[in-house]
Amino acid sequence: MSSRTPGWLVVARQDVRVARADGSLAWSTAGAALFAVFVAGGIDLLSTGSWSAPDTMRLFGPLLLVVVPISVAANCYDAVNGPRQSGRLRIPLSLPLSRREVVAGTALGRFVTTAVPVFVLLAVGALFAVTRARPVDGLVAAGGTLIAGLALTAAFVGVAVGWSAATRTPTRALIGCIGVGGLVLYWWLPVDAAHFVLNGFAWPATPHPDWLSWYPALNPATAYMDVLRGVGFPVEGTGNAVVAFGVLLAWAVVPLGLGSARFDTVDL
Repeated sequence: MSSRTPGWLVVARQDVRVARADGSLAWSTAGAALFAVFVAGGIDLLSTGSWSAPDTMRLFGPLLLVVVPISVAANCYDAVNGPRQSGRLRIPLSLPLSRREVVAGTALGRFVTTAVPVFVLLAVGALFAVTRARPVDGLVAAGGTLIAGLALTAAFVGVAVGWSAATRTPTRALIGCIGVGGLVLYWWLPVDAAHFVLNGFAWPATPHPDWLSWYPALNPATAYMDVLRGVGFPVEGTGNAVVAFGVLLAWAVVPLGLGSARFDTVDL
């Protein structure tokens, strides 16, 4: 290993090489392309002449909110504890690499192998979109969706790899990912549960207090939609796009940091 190459970059490159060698990157990319053909091509056939290029690309914004978490969970839930359980993790750890470098490099590698299909999905959709009216606006919409989609991908990669680093088995990490997905769908659950207990195990009649008005902005799904609106999408919401981007970045970094700290202390 060259002394000039950071350890985390070495791990990331190797992770991408493995994904290319075993065909998983090719299969996921091909699946993304076919899905884009199905969505954009179907709309192209069924829509009227008034349907424009931005209209086609705006379909992919909400779709990524479903596609990205599922793809990330499938690609990343066993990123660290899978090799740990099989013993393959001893190979990179036998090199002059710290455990934190292994986790960070693995996260970067999994981000790349998940982001490539996202890029292909939007690129194929854009190929169909530019055949409609306002093709330049369609390309701008595709670029905005890509920025938001990559931020969303980074957020969920941080969560999934963080779980994988913090837990001993892939099954536990997958359960953790599913739990985060459920929390995203019902973001007020922890608040409502605490309110239920503090209210004597009875549901309170009053709505959520005003001082928690900031709490929904921490939801990665809400932050993603705010970023989409910031790049020109006509979606509901009043959040600040810059703050929302920061929220997604925090989701990418904080769970990964916690998982890495946990992994750094466990007995392998």
